[in-house]
Amino acid sequence: MLVTLGACGSTAEAPGSTPPTITAPSTTTTPTTASTPSTPSTTPAVPAAELDLGEFTPTASKVPAVVADEEAGEVAEGYRLAEYVVDPYDFDGTLTKPGQPSTVVANGAALSNMYYFTAPLKQWVTGFGATRRTETPAEEVSSSVLLFRSPAEAAKAARGLHTKYLESTNENDQHDRKIVLRAHPRALVTAQTNYGDRDVTAVEASGRGLLIIYATSKTKSFATLQTVVASVLVRQRQLFGQFKGTATVAALPVDPRGLLGKTLAGDAKGSLAPTAFSGGPLTATHFVTEPQGVIGIFRAAGVDAIAANRAAVLRAGSHVQAQRLHTGLAAATEFAYAVAAPPKGLGQAACFSLKRGQPGLRPAFSCQVAVDRYVAQASGKSLLEAQQLISAQYLVLTGS
Repeated sequence: MLVTLGACGSTAEAPGSTPPTITAPSTTTTPTTASTPSTPSTTPAVPAAELDLGEFTPTASKVPAVVADEEAGEVAEGYRLAEYVVDPYDFDGTLTKPGQPSTVVANGAALSNMYYFTAPLKQWVTGFGATRRTETPAEEVSSSVLLFRSPAEAAKAARGLHTKYLESTNENDQHDRKIVLRAHPRALVTAQTNYGDRDVTAVEASGRGLLIIYATSKTKSFATLQTVVASVLVRQRQLFGQFKGTATVAALPVDPRGLLGKTLAGDAKGSLAPTAFSGGPLTATHFVTEPQGVIGIFRAAGVDAIAANRAAVLRAGSHVQAQRLHTGLAAATEFAYAVAAPPKGLGQAACFSLKRGQPGLRPAFSCQVAVDRYVAQASGKSLLEAQQLISAQYLVLTGS
């Protein structure tokens, strides 16, 4: 399973779900849009007449040049920002499960339940948050960035958010304590005991950005959590320092990587679904729910872009790398999924059904297929629906 799609521009749903294999974690890479030249496949395309499409029409997404309005531009800017937000898994390979869904937080949406104090702070343009936790909910680490219209607004928000943390308490909490991270004088940091958990939160204004780093654990000391927060903060500061915000988000291109136009459209007219998005290599890994092994597979395959509409498409570095990506991801489903029958006429595709007892956030049925340097994935409420969707996406990619 590659990805599943959630709500774009809100925190309502999780846009990611990927069964893992166990390998050593990879290191964080610098965002890039560079691509390795691809060697096209010589395998003849399967004719549409041989496939079962059901009611689905193999129509490619019709992508406008720029976003429709400022609200859509804020969401697009959020996906640009995602390339510069740290994945906590890169700092701790035991953080293999999703916490709050990694997602764009645009249009004044509250960042997540974890940051409920941000609800009154609705001046930001957009944001992105990434969270990972351990197998049991004993530890969770998150890194988030909110983008404001000016450095002054970001600095004011940092002070306001820090103050709200210090003022918060209830009968189950130890009152928040202001602490200092050595070598990080600009970071405003609080420590709290909350229902038996130890929490450390750092907020720091960095240009137009508000960096929010959070770590919680039932077993680790405050000193250890401070070290975790400081490490993530250093990398987040470095990454965000490379981000160049857009002056007029209403003029942002919808598909800067040219991949969204290769996805299956939301309807027969070629429309983009409200959840449609595109992003770069780090964005792709953010939407891997369980990163063990799978992120390594992504990076080894040279994945440089992801796009999703009715189905999702990953772009690998070459045809050979796409085949390896397809094989690796198929193998990575084994712990949670049983192999299911491939679509009619499309034996090179792989389909899966969720095993009994697995968490419900994974789709019940999914299929994937490799075409040239692309790997596409589709999920459905039934195996037949997933098979038909991936068949239609296959035709979009082959131009049949």
